[in-house]
Amino acid sequence: MSSETLEQNVNRVLVLQLVLTLSALLIVAGIGIIFSSEGHVVVNRLCSIGFGCGLAFVLTLISARSVRKSSETSYKSPELAMMPVYAGTVQKLLVAAAGMALGLVKLELEPAHLIIGFLLLHLAYIAAALGSSSKSNRR
Repeated sequence: MSSETLEQNVNRVLVLQLVLTLSALLIVAGIGIIFSSEGHVVVNRLCSIGFGCGLAFVLTLISARSVRKSSETSYKSPELAMMPVYAGTVQKLLVAAAGMALGLVKLELEPAHLIIGFLLLHLAYIAAALGSSSKSNRR
């Protein structure tokens, strides 16, 4: 996989995640305005979705950095090429756990909405993979 293709895939995932985040926030705001008269509940739900999406976005950046480092390492030392990916996976786990703990315990965000935002952005990986495979089939 060339560096240009890697950058294109990372950009595709990040753009899809941004679109999904904005869509989720608009949907939650619309539902909240239509069905809820309590403004603070709607704001808490928006913050929860936004926090979950932001956390997933940060994890995507960590993954992209790990894969870039792995690509660079493979040229210098092929036997150590996967080390940055393993280190990135550990970093992602720690950041996800700390972020979830911060959002749920300290910020008192709604668990369901935080998890929905977090999981929703992981769909961008699937959508990007489907998009790139359909492009390669057309060639």
